[in-house]
Amino acid sequence: MLKEKLEPLLQELAKVNTDKDKYDIIKNYFSQHEENLASDIEELVTLCQLPAEERCFVAYPVLGNWLLERLHKFDTKTEYASNVKNQLEYLIREKRFNNSHLKEFYKEQIPFHTAWDNVTNLMLQKPEESMPFHLLLHQALLDVGDVLDTVERPSNLQVDLGHGFFAPVFHFEFLTFYYRVAVEDNHTKPLGLTIMLVDDQEPQQWYDRLISAGFTKHPNGKGFFYDCESALEALTKSNYDVILTDLDLGKGKMPGIKFVQKAFQIQKQRGVLPLISVFSYNEKLLKEAEDKLHWNLEESMVFHQVNHDGNKMSFTTSHFCKNVHDAIERYKKFT
Repeated sequence: MLKEKLEPLLQELAKVNTDKDKYDIIKNYFSQHEENLASDIEELVTLCQLPAEERCFVAYPVLGNWLLERLHKFDTKTEYASNVKNQLEYLIREKRFNNSHLKEFYKEQIPFHTAWDNVTNLMLQKPEESMPFHLLLHQALLDVGDVLDTVERPSNLQVDLGHGFFAPVFHFEFLTFYYRVAVEDNHTKPLGLTIMLVDDQEPQQWYDRLISAGFTKHPNGKGFFYDCESALEALTKSNYDVILTDLDLGKGKMPGIKFVQKAFQIQKQRGVLPLISVFSYNEKLLKEAEDKLHWNLEESMVFHQVNHDGNKMSFTTSHFCKNVHDAIERYKKFT
């Protein structure tokens, strides 16, 4: 029984006082154990009977292990499918510790989101062969939905079945969301748009991720810049289809907001659709950029709500590509 299997772990959690200590216990335990602890899907409802302070630590790892068992049983026929499976397994493993309850303790956000991009890009190389992996996660969600409709609600629920059971499984299914949307919108091919990336720290890392996601290198071979000044000079000499810039480029350097305003005017004067976006680790700067650069669709200098997905810690090129596609479609309505 799941409750009995969890009891020793819950006792360990009760011995420590801080959430960080509890997280370390969970991370250490489930890093060593990937086995499914539930005899059937209905038994997973037990998670919703746990007090919130316990459930928030164990729900995602337990449900993640349930999904890992399903994925482990998936029979792959090709080397490509095996590669997708292995990369998706990694994401599910990490998602057990990187979720809405525990992410403040998770220190590998950028590697996780880079890996998420890699899985999406890989799945889009052969969309039809990759679809069974999305359907596997989606079927798990449907199965949970069936349980919600039929299982008898225990009287001692600490949280409703939707938030305590369905929502975490949905978050695992979300790992193939950008793949699914790209397939449904027929956006599986590379974007074919040149990209300018401006960042004072490791710009090539971000640039390479964008190229891997389907953007095209600029003909002159220069696509990433360490400061806005050199990026602006390059933009005055040749065109770039999409521009993504950091907001804080260092002391004494042109700030990203000012660069966007200048780049926007250059693109408008050329008659080029200004597809410009910003990102940053600094939430205060993101809010400032949102206030100064984003008013309404027709006048906005950036093509999406920068506070929504502009934090570099959780940035994914998959989401960025979707934003580019959406912006192009929206702008078509005004031309």
